[in-house]
Amino acid sequence: MNQLKLSVIVVLLIFLSACGVAEFFIKRTVNGLEDKIVDEFSAYADFTAEQDREIELFARDTANWVRSNRLPLLVKHLEQTAADLERNGRLSETTWRDFVLFLEDPMVLSQAPDVVYRLADLAYSLDSQQTQQVLDRLSEDFSESLAERQDQTADDRHDKIIKGTKQIFKAIGIKRSSSQLKQARTMLQNRHDYAEQNIASMIQNHTSFTELLTDKGENPSEFRARFLAQWKVAERPPSESVPDAWEHNFVVSYGMMNYLLQDLTNAEQIDAVQGVLDYAALFRELSTTDIQLGSNTLNQLKHTIYDSPGSMPVSLK
Repeated sequence: MNQLKLSVIVVLLIFLSACGVAEFFIKRTVNGLEDKIVDEFSAYADFTAEQDREIELFARDTANWVRSNRLPLLVKHLEQTAADLERNGRLSETTWRDFVLFLEDPMVLSQAPDVVYRLADLAYSLDSQQTQQVLDRLSEDFSESLAERQDQTADDRHDKIIKGTKQIFKAIGIKRSSSQLKQARTMLQNRHDYAEQNIASMIQNHTSFTELLTDKGENPSEFRARFLAQWKVAERPPSESVPDAWEHNFVVSYGMMNYLLQDLTNAEQIDAVQGVLDYAALFRELSTTDIQLGSNTLNQLKHTIYDSPGSMPVSLK
């Protein structure tokens, strides 16, 4: 379910944007998360009214999980980042490691099994026609995602890292020169690329979820257990699936980050600390809002089409 993951990542990472109205978009995204999830699911099949209600409840529970668990963790990491910057003008290895581990797997919905079980129950309730509709949509989305992943090169990934890093720095008041960014880009050449392993995992996840929907078995409880187990596999981050390569790349990224943080002026350091704390305060505020069912009705949402529909849990890799 790529759109679900994208929605959550937008919530957690939109602060990286250099947009001057970032706060507006952050609040708009967080407060509309449940409607985005409903909209994503509504496109997969012709659901009954009872199933529509279950989708709404899943969306509510997922959004509340983000607010109650993931946003507070993000606040913690931002506050630790600010403390490091204020104290030393750079990040400790522990701070950077914890933050990177969080950002590479910001959702971890399997830690809220009741939420995943709700989705499993919905999948189990699908009749044969609905199941085929979902499978057809999954296949279509998977093919698009796979083609996009296969077309991306290591250089494309490195360029994306530099672009994101530049946006992060700009958003908190740090400007790096072209030569500094070029050197940082050169440092990334030392990364180990594990795209092939990621693609293999993506294919396996798609196959596994397809098999789950095709053969649900006769016992709903057993299906729940199988669904959650596969969800955990799909959520498995690179730090666990390719630990040696991940550790090597972490060292590279840590060196690059602190290279870019060296020689901060006093004014840049003060602005950076305050900028990070401002975002921490914003996410803390948003984490205290409990979700009720969205104001949009499902009938209205069914006429809304996202520009970038994604795939089901397969894309969580």
